[in-house]
Amino acid sequence: TGVVDPKRVLANRGARAGDSLVLTKRLGTGIISTALKNQKASEESVSASIESMRTLNRAGSEVAHEFDVHAATDITGFGLLGHLRAMAAASGVSMVIQHDQIDFLPHVLDYSRQGYLPGGLKNNLRFLGTCVQFDPKVPQEVRNILFDPQTSGGLLLVVTEQDSAALVEKLGRHGVPARKVGRVVEKTSPLLRVE
Repeated sequence: TGVVDPKRVLANRGARAGDSLVLTKRLGTGIISTALKNQKASEESVSASIESMRTLNRAGSEVAHEFDVHAATDITGFGLLGHLRAMAAASGVSMVIQHDQIDFLPHVLDYSRQGYLPGGLKNNLRFLGTCVQFDPKVPQEVRNILFDPQTSGGLLLVVTEQDSAALVEKLGRHGVPARKVGRVVEKTSPLLRVE
């Protein structure tokens, strides 16, 4: 289906303790789709979700190659936490997410509170439940979204702490709504932590 330069491959392993986590798209496409199936999704949220799904990760990928990115993955059906788990396991580290730094598509928090949760989200929750520790202050509606399966989700880039602000800034100049959402730490149990 294509050709790749082996020197330019960003794998999902290679994250190092001290690195930062940068996410390039807002979350919530699965929950919005479920709300839409139940005729509860607003035109604003549906339009934003479609626009997000139609946006390629090309700009994010091209900018990432200009920085000291140690690992990368796209966020799809296993949700943010599922892909974080795979990346942490492959790299032999743990990862910490700052829930208040994650950006969501419009009205997703409301739909999550109302229980418009796709089957894939529930499957992800069952599979990953013992791998994730949540701070008690993290609301349930946010926890749900972190398990939400994404269609054409963004990239999760693991970059050196010193490059993280410059990476986010340059992604923004290329129209990519990236945010620093967490950090890599030495391996712990459970593998993932949400603060």
